[in-house]
Amino acid sequence: MAACGGGDPGNNSAVDAHAGSGSGSGSGSGSGAQVDAAPPHVTSYMMSTIAGSCDTLASPQTLALGGITHVTDIYNLPTAVPFWGESAGRFVVAEQGELFLYPATGSTDITVLDDPAAIPTAAAPNGFVAPLWTFHLSFVFQRSEIDAAIVDQHVTLEWKDFAIGTVVPDQTSHITMQVKLFNDGGIELHYCQLDPGGTTTGDESGARASIGIESPDGTKGVQAGFDRPGTATTANAYRFTPM
Repeated sequence: MAACGGGDPGNNSAVDAHAGSGSGSGSGSGSGAQVDAAPPHVTSYMMSTIAGSCDTLASPQTLALGGITHVTDIYNLPTAVPFWGESAGRFVVAEQGELFLYPATGSTDITVLDDPAAIPTAAAPNGFVAPLWTFHLSFVFQRSEIDAAIVDQHVTLEWKDFAIGTVVPDQTSHITMQVKLFNDGGIELHYCQLDPGGTTTGDESGARASIGIESPDGTKGVQAGFDRPGTATTANAYRFTPM
């Protein structure tokens, strides 16, 4: 399923919002707000395992999730960051556990509701950061949130209190995780809560998930794990350092 969106930016304390994502196929166009230029010099990343340490988001901006599209609107980053061979100035968060990064201006092509694939895979979706890309990660009404905040000069995006399960979410499961984006192009994946509830498949730790980062053209990527339980833990985080 492809979703497209674009529009005029608004203003808020964490990120600058674009008006509405829509459903359908193809590309949408929009221009981002003015952001600081970041050199698109990153051609590869080195992955390392670090201690897990989720940020406390005292007053985050909550990003609405489209019920049909399963993604948020398009938002501007407060400062553009290097991402592979591009300078990423905008982003979209997907319910399934992906963060899509785009240049500050131009068209966007967002593909969602696909089964997770090994990283890299040239087929869509591409250009993403995936802390836990799994088909049955679910937003639970009146419980879950997608939050964004600036913490210590980096941007943190959080999937707060999501659920796993099957087509019907397991309401006793609780998944909270964060992606941290640093101005130098560094990326970190942190896991705050991975409670499977009554689900015994190991989905909360990556049994049916893809975890890692992939370039906008889908030809490059760094993978922490694919369909491998135990890849995600609250004790450890993954850091991707640009090279």
